[in-house]
Amino acid sequence: MTQIERPTLSVAETANLLGISRWLVQQAVHDGSLRSARVGRRILIPRSRLLAWLDGMEASAIVAPATVPEYAPPRPRIRLTPSSQQPANQPDTEGAGNTGR
Repeated sequence: MTQIERPTLSVAETANLLGISRWLVQQAVHDGSLRSARVGRRILIPRSRLLAWLDGMEASAIVAPATVPEYAPPRPRIRLTPSSQQPANQPDTEGAGNTGR
């Protein structure tokens, strides 16, 4: 008896097939890079779209060379010294006049 391949895969099946986590598949679906269809609460990925997505990834990897980010030296940290900090319990002296009561 021959087994017919289903035209769609679940998120878990896609993740298992690609060897990645379900979360990564869901992220690809959510950001629109991997096209999918929803049936109720299920997310189904058509095999044809998965193959096209993989072909697109391969083509973009060949065309776009990896870029190396420019070196940026670390930014200096600013520290507050005790002399530049105000005590938290010091009352505000401005406008502390008589309230008339």
